[in-house]
Amino acid sequence: MSDNHLSEDLLKNERITNIILDHWNDIKGLNHFPKESDLDTAYLEPLLDNCFLIDVEGIVNGKYNYKFIGKSVLNSYGSDLTKVIDIDAPSPLTQKDKIMDLLHSKRPVIDDGSFKNINGDIVRYHQCLMPLSIDGYKIDSIFGGMFISIHQK
Repeated sequence: MSDNHLSEDLLKNERITNIILDHWNDIKGLNHFPKESDLDTAYLEPLLDNCFLIDVEGIVNGKYNYKFIGKSVLNSYGSDLTKVIDIDAPSPLTQKDKIMDLLHSKRPVIDDGSFKNINGDIVRYHQCLMPLSIDGYKIDSIFGGMFISIHQK
């Protein structure tokens, strides 16, 4: 897939969440879940600022350990975040119910909503969370992408 590139037309007219969900389905093939190494970062490169990767193991300990957080996702919070975020923080990156839905259903979850960032701005988002696995059966990480709209106070 790395020979393919996202066209500017597709990037303008298609939601980020739809593009990454299509990619997830393509790389999943006949497996239950794709592997993290199956993600085609060259293909996804124009979208990576709006993406994140969560280590599932950290959720058990009450923290979200991020392997990767894109620049647009970070900027939506109004300041830099650490790569470990408390599970009680009010934001789409820490919505425990959506993460639990994914872990129980073992299927991608699409969600939208809004939150107030550290600057008091209202951030509206549409996101897709997708399970990844090392062995094809046990979910070990979650790949997500967000369309973000910031409305300054």
